[in-house]
Amino acid sequence: MTLGDLFNPFFIFYVIVAISGAVLLFVVIFNETQFEDLYLVPISVGVTFAGLGGAIIFLTFSSVVLAIVLSIVFGIGTCILFVFVRRQFESTPSSFKEFEGLTATVEIPIIGNKIGRIIVDNPSTETVEGFPAKAIQAMGEYRKGEKVLIVKLEGSIAYVSK
Repeated sequence: MTLGDLFNPFFIFYVIVAISGAVLLFVVIFNETQFEDLYLVPISVGVTFAGLGGAIIFLTFSSVVLAIVLSIVFGIGTCILFVFVRRQFESTPSSFKEFEGLTATVEIPIIGNKIGRIIVDNPSTETVEGFPAKAIQAMGEYRKGEKVLIVKLEGSIAYVSK
């Protein structure tokens, strides 16, 4: 009796994909960007690819142990790669205070209490910086292309008004 006789690994891998994929879709669809700070997105991506990789390896080689080991390696590698690539695209200016009082352009709409994204031209370094942004008023609504004023920065989130 082998380990594969006790349970269906193919089914287990696809359950893993379904659950982690559902979490990933929830975060992406509902734009819950505060979850990104908890590394939920990279972990979900890593687990999703681990499940897919495990299912493909199991179908190809019919070895449960090989599928489990390689799916774990594949998932951890994907998670690390995702975090590394995401950090390459994040901008972290040396001093957030220099951006307070500047005008910015809305790149991703800010509606109600949701987090959007703004782009600001930094006059001191002549670079363009992007920030996640929220409206200073709870019911504020800012469409793409609108000019906004950066009132304050808390953590990495800019609070804006018209």
